[in-house]
Amino acid sequence: MPFPLPSLLWVLFMFLVLCFLLFVINAGLFVELLRSEKHLLDLGSRGYQDREWPSMSIVVAARNEEKSIEKATRSLLRQDYPKYELIVVNDRSTDHTGKILVNLQQSHSELKSITIEELPNGWLGKCNALHQGAKAATGDWLLFTDADVSMRPDTLKVTIDYVLAEKADHLTMAPQCEMPSWLLRAFVATFAFFFKLHVKPSQISNPRSKAHVGIGAFNLVRRDVYLAVGGHEAIRLRPDDDLKLGKLLKSNGYQQRFANGMGLISVPWYRSIGELTRGLEKNSFAGIDYSISKWIASSVLVILLFVLPFLLVLLTQGWSFWFSIITCALIFCMGACNAIKSGYRLDHGLFFPIGCLLFLFVFNRAILLTLWRKGIVWRDCFYRLDELKKNVV
Repeated sequence: MPFPLPSLLWVLFMFLVLCFLLFVINAGLFVELLRSEKHLLDLGSRGYQDREWPSMSIVVAARNEEKSIEKATRSLLRQDYPKYELIVVNDRSTDHTGKILVNLQQSHSELKSITIEELPNGWLGKCNALHQGAKAATGDWLLFTDADVSMRPDTLKVTIDYVLAEKADHLTMAPQCEMPSWLLRAFVATFAFFFKLHVKPSQISNPRSKAHVGIGAFNLVRRDVYLAVGGHEAIRLRPDDDLKLGKLLKSNGYQQRFANGMGLISVPWYRSIGELTRGLEKNSFAGIDYSISKWIASSVLVILLFVLPFLLVLLTQGWSFWFSIITCALIFCMGACNAIKSGYRLDHGLFFPIGCLLFLFVFNRAILLTLWRKGIVWRDCFYRLDELKKNVV
């Protein structure tokens, strides 16, 4: 039986409203993306002025990093900076990480190594390692970085010069991710888009905004400020410790900056989709503060905003069809713009709609596994979800 005319008109009207709203929201997101890119300073092309340099302590947490620790450590030891120390914390490694560090220490006096044999109760391994490294540090500034990150020789000078000129207390940088396959690079471009959407780079430097950021590859912070907010002890059970350190600093009124680190820092993030999927298990749920409502809402929004418009192109006609076509074009433009600004190619950006579906799979799988296991597995340790939830930041 065919629809009565008033009912059909109502359905067509609702389709038109939906298509128009999706167009307006995506247009707004595109504008916000452009604003974000404008505020993400490219520090890789920035120079520095000679000045009296403050002392610096680089703190690295390493567990079973024998494949990357020597390359990363040597890049840090090559820093063209007059006053710095490098503290690598060997966190219960069972491979040759400790032996590699001992060999490097023989020819580099600025390298200090701390070995952790047992993990204390109430701590995540990485958070405890960074905490112990910070306790041993003597520098005016602390740089927390990962054991697989390589840096350009002038990275410390460029970044310290920038934070001193900006009178900032905290600087974090997005690294250049070295990925071995086209699919991984396309996925990381999509991941970068959602990360920017989550942290709102255009608002990071605004002291009136709650927007905050932190990235484990490069968290540079004044030592006195780090101690004032409680350091890693305040986030000892946070798998997203890098982001929550940023939140602690911003919420306590300290000046924060977010920059693009392409050309200055690089990291071989993951080597396969399987490794990436497993790697994001630990912090996906923590990233939305273990909120079921945020999980459902964010998943639905991704489908509505970035997947549904392509279906509506097939299901609609007239003005609804054209609004859907324009919305799809906006989605491709956002993907392309984000990919290029994130250091990838145009074709990686054009993968964006499919990348959204892959992102949803990885994100939802991680949360479902966390709920099913009632906790997370990280660095060969199991952490109960009910304990993790107690560390509210």
